[in-house]
Amino acid sequence: MWSGQLDRNSVITIAGNRASSGAVTQGALPGVPVTVQVEPAGAVGVAEAPAPSNGWNKLVLRSRVNRQMVVTIRWNTL
Repeated sequence: MWSGQLDRNSVITIAGNRASSGAVTQGALPGVPVTVQVEPAGAVGVAEAPAPSNGWNKLVLRSRVNRQMVVTIRWNTL
């Protein structure tokens, strides 16, 4: 889970269990091949998913809203 202020069109980078802004409050990216889903889907979108090029350890989200919120990130191993 990530929580913090989202500014419209801003980018949040999550690497492992650290975020470029706000805070990762539960869990960390596992560093293995995964598919990612974020909620609420209308508020944020995936700009860069975990991939071999980033060691399966980086997720970039782009905000579609301007507000304080919690984003739930779910992943499934491939």
